[in-house]
Amino acid sequence: MLKKWFSSLLDELEHSYSDTLLISDPDNLSSIEDIQKEIPDEFIIHLYKNEMGLRKFRLKHNSSAKRQIIFRSSDKDYFPSDIEIKAEQLNWSLESIFPGLDARILRTFPPKFYQKIYNKFIASNYSVASTDSNETIYQICFWLWGIKLQEITTMEEAIHLLSNIYDDCDTVPIHIQEYMNSMHFDIPECIWSGTNEFNEWLISQFNKYNITKSNSLEYEINFESDELITIREKIRSSEFKANLSIIKNDLEYIRSMLYSSSIDWFGIAKKWGELSYLKDIDSDNININKEEYLELDKEITEIFEGFIINHHKDQFHKNSLSNLVTIDRVLKYIRYCDGEKKLLLCFDGMGFQEWYCIRSYLKEHGITSFKEDAIYAMLPTVTSISRGALFNGEKEISKHKPDDRGFVDTVSRWNNYSANDVLFITNADLKWHQYYEDYKCLGIVVNIVDDTAHDVKNANCSKRLMQEILNIKLKETEIVQIFRNFIDAGYKVFITSDHGTVWCRGNDLNIDKYLVDTRSKRALQYPEDILAREFYRKKPIELYLYKDNGVLGEKSIIFPKGRDMFAKKKNTAISHGGIHVEEVIVPFIEVLP
Repeated sequence: MLKKWFSSLLDELEHSYSDTLLISDPDNLSSIEDIQKEIPDEFIIHLYKNEMGLRKFRLKHNSSAKRQIIFRSSDKDYFPSDIEIKAEQLNWSLESIFPGLDARILRTFPPKFYQKIYNKFIASNYSVASTDSNETIYQICFWLWGIKLQEITTMEEAIHLLSNIYDDCDTVPIHIQEYMNSMHFDIPECIWSGTNEFNEWLISQFNKYNITKSNSLEYEINFESDELITIREKIRSSEFKANLSIIKNDLEYIRSMLYSSSIDWFGIAKKWGELSYLKDIDSDNININKEEYLELDKEITEIFEGFIINHHKDQFHKNSLSNLVTIDRVLKYIRYCDGEKKLLLCFDGMGFQEWYCIRSYLKEHGITSFKEDAIYAMLPTVTSISRGALFNGEKEISKHKPDDRGFVDTVSRWNNYSANDVLFITNADLKWHQYYEDYKCLGIVVNIVDDTAHDVKNANCSKRLMQEILNIKLKETEIVQIFRNFIDAGYKVFITSDHGTVWCRGNDLNIDKYLVDTRSKRALQYPEDILAREFYRKKPIELYLYKDNGVLGEKSIIFPKGRDMFAKKKNTAISHGGIHVEEVIVPFIEVLP
């Protein structure tokens, strides 16, 4: 059986003779717990920092029968000569234990690896007089993980090594990081943060690979390669277990909250969005069946519809400068946030399920910190009303100006802002434009989510296809660069939506288009209450009649129940305008530096 890697250090203690040992410890070996436990009880230890502390230690223990060990980290630091002359001097260093290896490299590896390195070092009869840093890294990687770092030429081989390292420790030694970066693999910075970040990135790459493969395309990482066979199975197992845990917790939270005395609808909306997102990543394998999901959706919808029809108008009174509740107060909230330069980015049609898609994409590209909140959109959840409230900072639709005028006029009234400081862009491309930095406050609307929703012609009781298409479309944008550039330029970046979307099915109701003021699949707007009531009274299925004079004036709204839409019975779609929790409660996110 091989000796412990630090046995030679303990041998020096055993063969020492003086009552005072002064040990040079440049590699801080004295801090390693395994070594501390093996130091005989006959010694008492002092870690030298300054002369005063040393002399207090000596004064306190001079009458003790125990021998003294004084560890000093550097021979170059001042040390009292009267003690140094009388002490027996020893040297504890990695260089003395592993002659020929670069001690600077060894220091970057966790001490728990030293025993394995030592075993291989002795077994291989390693006898090189000295090696440079790269040669030491090559040797240690081979000893620890059986991989020749210098022969890695593909992304798959790099991932194989990193997966082995993260299986053993929480960080990748800095010199391996630097070597990997020098090889110009397309490895994002976020994966160096730790095991969780690496695994999140790896899972996201695996999901993209599967999506690309399902479209008969090639992906930049081949998870079918020999190097990634084991990793592929591990991902499937670990991802599945992690998602199961999240889904279980989300289900428990939603079910307990639905029947509590005070329902946190923002909390439910977030958990429901996460649950739907995870379900649609892999609905064939995830541990929630379609019937269970639809039954819970029905429970949420029945309770939420009653709440929102009766109490949506009450939410406006809950806003304050520090508590944002409704979409019409977003601009006022942003106004009083710290910072002079601000960006309000509106993803048209983004609910929480879509936010989790976007967040996942941002995280895998190194944008990882967010403050995630929620707000109520306007009723009906149609673009003209809810986006108007967002960019006008006003709930009453009679006071809404066109979005660009409303935004510029509102922001230019803030202290130290003028119209020349403000820019509004609708239907913006997700590309970076240098002129953005010429403005102190920007309102930008992007349609990537809404366009994706309208691309889906057959919803089939889920947003799975929409989610897959959105993930592909995000890769074609410069969204990551946009966020990085704005953050680097000192902007406070806020993300929100005008409304969410919901998969829905036709209720086979015929609409007299000449009587309806504005028609959408999920809401009918009537200019007069008598017309709305006439339609409401005559229809054979249950509908909601809604009025809010403080927002809509004399208009009345007819909403379908549940996931119905005003269309032919067999039709399905992803749409908006109604009162489902996915449409009404939308994300409000601050991107943190």
